Amino acid sequence: MRLFDSVPRRFLLLLKTFVFFATLLTLLRIIFFLVFHDVLFELPGGLTFQAFWLGFRFDLRLTVILWLPFLLLSWVPFLNLTKQKPFTLLIWRIYWLFILTVVLIAYAVDLGYFAYVKTRLDASILGMARDFKISMNMIWETYPVIPGFGAIIMLIWGLNHLLRVKILNTDTEKSPPWPLAYRSILYVLSFIFALGIGYGKWSRYPLRWSDAYFTPNENASQLAINPILLLGNTYSRRGENWDLGKVKKYHAEFAQYFDFEITDTLNFARYTSPSNSLGDSPNIVIFILETFPTFKTGAYGNQLEASPFFDKIAPQSIHFRNFYVPKFSTAASIFCSMSGLPDVSTINKSSTRDPGAIHQHLLMNDLKTYQKHFFIGGSANWGDIGGFFKNNVEGITIHEEGDYEVEEVNAWGISDYHLLQAIHQTLSTETAPFISVALTAGHHPPYSIPEDTDFESRKLGSKLAGSGFLHDQEYNSFRFMDYALEAFFKSAETSSYYQNTLFVILGDHGFGDSSIPAHQGNLSLQYHHVPLLIYAPGLNISPQEIYKTVSEIDLMPTLLSLVGQPYINTTLGKDALSIPDSVSHYAFTFNASSASYGLVSDKYYVVKNSYGPIDVYEHDSDQKIDEWNDEVTYMSRLSDAYYELSKYLRYNNKEDQTL
Repeated sequence: MRLFDSVPRRFLLLLKTFVFFATLLTLLRIIFFLVFHDVLFELPGGLTFQAFWLGFRFDLRLTVILWLPFLLLSWVPFLNLTKQKPFTLLIWRIYWLFILTVVLIAYAVDLGYFAYVKTRLDASILGMARDFKISMNMIWETYPVIPGFGAIIMLIWGLNHLLRVKILNTDTEKSPPWPLAYRSILYVLSFIFALGIGYGKWSRYPLRWSDAYFTPNENASQLAINPILLLGNTYSRRGENWDLGKVKKYHAEFAQYFDFEITDTLNFARYTSPSNSLGDSPNIVIFILETFPTFKTGAYGNQLEASPFFDKIAPQSIHFRNFYVPKFSTAASIFCSMSGLPDVSTINKSSTRDPGAIHQHLLMNDLKTYQKHFFIGGSANWGDIGGFFKNNVEGITIHEEGDYEVEEVNAWGISDYHLLQAIHQTLSTETAPFISVALTAGHHPPYSIPEDTDFESRKLGSKLAGSGFLHDQEYNSFRFMDYALEAFFKSAETSSYYQNTLFVILGDHGFGDSSIPAHQGNLSLQYHHVPLLIYAPGLNISPQEIYKTVSEIDLMPTLLSLVGQPYINTTLGKDALSIPDSVSHYAFTFNASSASYGLVSDKYYVVKNSYGPIDVYEHDSDQKIDEWNDEVTYMSRLSDAYYELSKYLRYNNKEDQTL
């Protein structure tokens, strides 16, 4: 008896088709590698192996997607291929012929597309349809269309023949019938196994397109990509385009405000060489705190003592009191703070999740002698943040779930206290200058607080009414976040890095509360107004309160200027500390759900709702005003400039495009 003679025929068919397509996709990846050997052979061996391994996992996912209908429908009596009925054979042969044709054509187009634009097949190819005749002429003149078309037909014919003769053909007399219960168990296990393969990772989050961008080496990432999956991921974002005419108009009109240089081409690059210096390459530690609106802190008038440590160090810091994040989104906050761009993504709400926007020139890279770290208590796959950092920052170390010795407290990973202690332990071992970005998650449902600390919860009950806190659990999680921050600084005070470090504390976004009027709907400022402190007890920085309006996109230019690091700024952020008091500055806000946006100044808030007229609010009265002055008119135009320039730069701020 041969090895598979006792295996149910349906299961054997499933196994053979799965192996067939997984092998085919792997061979197509090898062909891609060989065709573009001139650039891919130069990859280091380790990167090549990682790219192939990631690519194989993406190929398995695509195989599962194509194969699952076969698994599920094979239980339908008239689609049971093991009976070898002519009608059933015809249906499945048509299905697999269609799949083969689509896959092979897609991979053939992918080869040509990569040869043309040096990127794998994605939804941007649909832009060729706008100039269809020109595009077709270019293809005809550039590529061997007729030989290629003939080769595809021959390949489809050969593989289809192999599929029909060797894969879909079974001998029903060779295997004894299995009891229904055994067959059911076998197919349920097969289904679960397939889902596991399709999930792709032993992690809380599945394998995602951003995992292909595991390195700033673009060629390695391109080798890891599955073009069909990438096409599907980017197709949903095909509407997030820009109007080049508007981009050029606003670039010229507001060149003085943004300090753009007017040339024959769009030029966003501005070289900055700060005159100030804090000494020998100060370290930078950035804490981005989960849901940290101003109205919940004592420094902004809350009387419930929810943030005693933050309130204590605020007067000892550079304190930006009118600091706004562009978007109500954690992942978007990472994008905005690191890139210097407002995140105007409307699909999936953050640019870190967009394959087309993941390539960004980040100022962090100008700190060439610095070690670079990103810390998150859970999975860095959340929001595709890990891929965003790994793709854009050479040599960055990602610290995430599985890297810590303590247990996770909930779906968001380890507690804020244990995360910040792990950060201190890591930074204590550094001998070179470093920049570290940390994202907390404790002040977020389910508001878990670990039991292995000396933190003491409070019960305020009805006293919380009108305070900005929903209940005791949320109130205590906010207090615990402040407690974790204080514990970090107590540990850091005796470290070697403490005296030479800028500590930056800001919120990822604000929050709404029934006690605060929301005149602007989902663009109301309580969602965007968060604290920003720059605390440097060991450096020569004078504490000050700054009331000028500042945006999260200004963060990195401000920090690099503060430490005296020259940099090339290619986006829309500014050094907030160098703006004269006499010069107005603004903060852009955006809502993904409604595609509405606004602009905040020291006096006004201009809101452009996608569903209605432009509204203007005065801060002092918190009321809408009808009469526009020159400043409001200017802000209305400038808000359009921020919006149009941000849409363009999200997709045109790659390192090689900007420098």
